Amino acid sequence: ILLILMAVSTSGTVLMKTVDEPLTGLTDNTIIAITTHKGAIWMATGEGLIFTTDGGANWNRYNSTNGLISDEISAIYSDTINGRFWTATNHTVTVSGTTVSHADGLSFTDNEGLLWDTIQPSGSYGYQATVFDIAGYDTLMFGASWAGGLFGTLDGGQSWRKIYYSKADSLADEADTI
Repeated sequence: ILLILMAVSTSGTVLMKTVDEPLTGLTDNTIIAITTHKGAIWMATGEGLIFTTDGGANWNRYNSTNGLISDEISAIYSDTINGRFWTATNHTVTVSGTTVSHADGLSFTDNEGLLWDTIQPSGSYGYQATVFDIAGYDTLMFGASWAGGLFGTLDGGQSWRKIYYSKADSLADEADTI
């Protein structure tokens, strides 16, 4: 069963929901990142997320066929305080004969992958905007992307903003500075 719902939030990000069961088995040996979340070991790969809840005896996976926007995972983050698991996905496209990365935004789950939500805060999606790190504490989170720069949230992911060193670095009036 696959269910996709889309809505536009007040901050202009797209929210998509998918519901599905995980597949089983390993995808490949190329691992981008590893973390633990709620007693499971999660790994980001170029073919989706793989995870085990029994020390590696059995593996489950999520990819574009059962919940994620695309298969190429570039970053993962376990929000242990709020219980949410985050991932960033990408796909490649050809532009004028050149293959480039296109970031898809951030996906998260509150129930170990049975339901995935996807948001696209500024800096987390678009050409060459691959998110390579997600980190945070409590309701504060940051994402770092190649062409999208630094973006963050103070409210656990409800609203996101691009963050610049100074206002002079940005043409956007709504940007935050550090």
